[in-house]
Order: sequence, then C-alpha cells, then structure tokens
Amino acid sequence: MPVSDEDKQSPHFKKGISCPHCHDRQTRERASRFAERQRQVDLARERGEQHIGQDMDELMRERRQEKLRHKQEQRRSEIPAK
Repeated sequence: MPVSDEDKQSPHFKKGISCPHCHDRQTRERASRFAERQRQVDLARERGEQHIGQDMDELMRERRQEKLRHKQEQRRSEIPAK
C-alpha cells in the first residue's frame, strides 16, 4: 500500500521502517533490520550510489582507482622540494 502524505504526518510513520498501517505489526527485531537497511540506503544516496542493483564490480574498480589517486597525491605532497 503506498504511503500518503497524510500517512507521513503520523507519529507512527518512520521512513523505511513503519507507517500507520503496519506499526503495530512490527517486532523490535524487524524494525531494527528495517532501520539498518534505511541507514544503508541513505548512506549510499549520500555517496551518489544505488543501494541495491548497482554493478559492484564497476563500483569496486572506481573505488580502487580513487584510493590509488589519493595515495599518489599524498606521496607527491610528501616529496621535499629541492
């Protein structure tokens, strides 16, 4: 069931965790899992990535290249000028 704008105003609405229609059917364990998933979704969005469905091989290559560039910049800044 889609969550309406009115539902989002409810004290029972927690993004990614519960809504007024399901809040009373959540166990603490399940709510905790949903909260962690929402946290991961938010972190991925901040990094400009998809949380699910992204090509992980490509993402790992990009991260390795970024790490390598960062190390090279650090090494260049450590070389004393003559």
